[in-house]
Amino acid sequence: MFAPALIAFAPNDLAPDGVTLRAAASANPPPHLHTEIIDDWSRLLRLRREWDRLWRAVPKARVGQSFEWAQACWELALSPRGAKLCCVAVWEGELLKLLWPLAAARQGAWRVARPLNSQTSEYSSILAEPLMLEKAVPLALVALTRSGLIDALMLPDVRSDEPLAEVLSNLGFPVVRSQSAPLVRQALF
Repeated sequence: MFAPALIAFAPNDLAPDGVTLRAAASANPPPHLHTEIIDDWSRLLRLRREWDRLWRAVPKARVGQSFEWAQACWELALSPRGAKLCCVAVWEGELLKLLWPLAAARQGAWRVARPLNSQTSEYSSILAEPLMLEKAVPLALVALTRSGLIDALMLPDVRSDEPLAEVLSNLGFPVVRSQSAPLVRQALF
């Protein structure tokens, strides 16, 4: 029901069918929607109230998507190992609509971002208001590619029955079966 997903970014942001993520991101975006890359813990800390509001607004929010969980993972495991924050926030006006907490670490020559969670016991998902994933995930992926902070995005344990799997598949990162578990795969190099 779940498996890892790896999205490697190429300089031109091309999906397999030749449609760019930029084009997907600009197709009918909600008014006043904009992204922010957060690479500083103090900025993320200032978002706590808005993060908590978003977490309460999402009907199926998991404990691993809470600020407290991310803070514990960051302070106890990721920061001490030299990881760098590369979180994505999508805003509609002054309201946080999507938060994708990520941390990047070197893996050979690559800077690989993974969810800012325990990375062993949580599903990969994105904290987003209902109906926001389809509009905001393309914007978030474009923001990540343009940030220059990462070379690849690893999403361990993506559930095939979650909206994230469908959204990624619709963007050209198809959900496939591998060793009896679905995964999103795309090589862009």
